Amino acid sequence: IGTTTDDGSSKLQVAGTASFVNSGNGQINITRTSGATTFIQSQTSTGVIGTSTNHKLDIKTNGDTRLRITSDGNLLLGTTIDNNSRLRIIGATADTSKSALEVRNSSFNALFSIRNDGRIDASGPVNLNGSLQVGVDDTGYDVFFYGATSGAYLQWDESGDALELKDSTYLYLGTGNDLQLYHNGTDSYIHNDTGDLNIEN
Repeated sequence: IGTTTDDGSSKLQVAGTASFVNSGNGQINITRTSGATTFIQSQTSTGVIGTSTNHKLDIKTNGDTRLRITSDGNLLLGTTIDNNSRLRIIGATADTSKSALEVRNSSFNALFSIRNDGRIDASGPVNLNGSLQVGVDDTGYDVFFYGATSGAYLQWDESGDALELKDSTYLYLGTGNDLQLYHNGTDSYIHNDTGDLNIEN
C-alpha cells in the first residue's frame, strides 16, 4: 500500500501514514503462533500498548532492550533479569561517572540521586517515618555530621567504637544550651550557664 517496491518478505507493506479508525476501541493485534500477542489500542481517553497474553513487554532502542515490563508487572530498567522487585534499575557503570537514578524539580534543581557507586545525595529536608539503622551489630560504618565551619563535625568512628566531636565542635545540653562541653585544640572546657554544676558519685 503506497509503494511499488516489494521487500520480498513482508505480507503487508505500507508506505506513508496509515490510519485505523473504529467507533469503539480501535485495536491492532500482532500475534506469533504459540507466542505473545502484542496490541496497540485507542480508548476514549487512553492510548494502550501491551500484551494480552502471559508474556513480558520490551521496549528497545538500537536493537537493545532498555525497558522491560514483566508479565507480573515488575518494571526493569537497564536489565532484563527479574529478581521479583517491583522496580529494578541497573546503572550503566559501577563508578562515580553516572547516576542510576536522578530526580529534579520543574526548575531542574537536583532533589535526589543515587550514583552507580552507591552514594545517595538528597537536597533539602529528609523525613524518615521509621528507625534509621547504619550497619548491623558487629559490622558498622563511619557516620559524619558536618556544620557550617570547616573541620568542625561530629563523627561516629566505626573502628574506634567512639562518638567523636572534633576541635571547637560544641556539645550543648539543655534547652538554652545551658551546659557546654568542647575542646579547642589546646584546652578542654565545661561551661555551665544555668544553675549549679553537680558532679555526683
